[in-house]
Amino acid sequence: MESNIKMWLLTLTGILLFSSKALDIISTYRNIDQQGEANPLAKWVFDKFGLMGGMIAIALLYTAIVLVIGYQLTLETNPILVYTTLSGGLIIAAIQFDVARANTTGKHSKLTKALIRVFSRLRFG
Repeated sequence: MESNIKMWLLTLTGILLFSSKALDIISTYRNIDQQGEANPLAKWVFDKFGLMGGMIAIALLYTAIVLVIGYQLTLETNPILVYTTLSGGLIIAAIQFDVARANTTGKHSKLTKALIRVFSRLRFG
């Protein structure tokens, strides 16, 4: 695999992941209170650490995960694994952009409705 292409795609995916997560966090803070959070894992974290503390904890954990996976991809030589992982990152970024849009507008897409149905079955704590 061409190293320059891999690094360009890795950088682009990282930018999209971090910007979509930032918009998700900002839109949650501005538009969703702690009890209105649909993601039960995030709600559990907010209950444990408060809204701001929970957002910081989630952001730090998310950042660590993205950086570790990104670093591992810089070392990876299997193009199938690299492109599959980067595709997964792009899908996650798209979902986060959609969630931020739903947080801001209050209008859920089919995707966010499906995520709410799935997450409503999960229990933490």
